[in-house]
Amino acid sequence: MRKLLLIIALVFCAVFASAQETTRVYCEMQQYNSLTGGLSTYVDLGLEKSSLNGTYTTLMDDYGNKFVSKIAAVNYLCSKGWTVFTFIGGNETDKDRVIFYKDITDKSQIIEGLNVKIKN
Repeated sequence: MRKLLLIIALVFCAVFASAQETTRVYCEMQQYNSLTGGLSTYVDLGLEKSSLNGTYTTLMDDYGNKFVSKIAAVNYLCSKGWTVFTFIGGNETDKDRVIFYKDITDKSQIIEGLNVKIKN
């Protein structure tokens, strides 16, 4: 009986030890027509350098190309583990925005798999 209780206790410890706490993070995406063709896609990943403080993060596809449409960029982010949270329609002076979320266990997972370029 003691061996059985010991085995059950060890199984419980293993299950709870392997569970990692997740944090939900968000990302905002905007696109603008590029003079050189395609759409320039900018994302705010909540990193130190973001579009809010004078720098911007450009999102490219896996081959370093611009996206041909908003849906292409949405599909790309979704393929990298991001989920669409909401779509915010723009007006004459403000562009449409798409908000995504992702559950992570480590901050490095925010840009994991993304092809981003951070510029001032």
